[in-house]
Amino acid sequence: MLQKDIQDTLLNNYGTYTFNGTATANSAANPKVAGNALADFLLGIPSAITQDAPIRALTNSWFTSVFVQDDYKIFPRLTLNLGLRWDIQTPPTDPQDREGTYVAGVQSTVNPDAPIGQLFPGDPGVTRGIVPVRYHHVSPRLGLAWDPFGDGKTSVRAAFGVFYGSLSGNNWNQPSNFQPFATRLTFNNTGAGKFGTGGRLADPYQGLAAEIRSRIKVRTHRAEEFWESIRGSSGRTPIK
Repeated sequence: MLQKDIQDTLLNNYGTYTFNGTATANSAANPKVAGNALADFLLGIPSAITQDAPIRALTNSWFTSVFVQDDYKIFPRLTLNLGLRWDIQTPPTDPQDREGTYVAGVQSTVNPDAPIGQLFPGDPGVTRGIVPVRYHHVSPRLGLAWDPFGDGKTSVRAAFGVFYGSLSGNNWNQPSNFQPFATRLTFNNTGAGKFGTGGRLADPYQGLAAEIRSRIKVRTHRAEEFWESIRGSSGRTPIK
């Protein structure tokens, strides 16, 4: 069975706004005047703005199962039920290869500007599905039914089985829902207390062009720090 999944990362792409009383506070007054978050909202002056750069993630994977089962009456009063199931789920692939993984200390050749350790399909040892296909998901099933008195009125039953579940598209799409394919930026409204010099609901990014550029650089630097901090992890097996 071919499974196709479409995931729109639209959680915050419309923008979210924080109101905490910054715009209506007056720290110069004596005594100081505390702001009111509801008043900030009515004025349309948020203290912070968060917005996603959304992505529409697409995945294609195959899920195949084979199952055999039969009953065996080994004694007149004892019946065995034997079964065997084999499940194969291929790792999904994205038409644009928007997937990623991590291998400690390895620099991507597909995207040399990526932080050390972040790899993509096409890098040595990284397939389009990131993880290998698990062919060993073989699930035995065993059941028995015993008629202890031989009169057909009483039965004792027991069963045992091994089961493998499948992963949904939401789990598979996690690698495409992060940088560099998608990003979430938060901007503090530095002009919130100046009534008009900062962002407003009518123009959320008023006066924030320079900050947007600097925050993008900061986020890139933070990503590099993150990868550096776990570079010492042992092993070279890609994780997803």
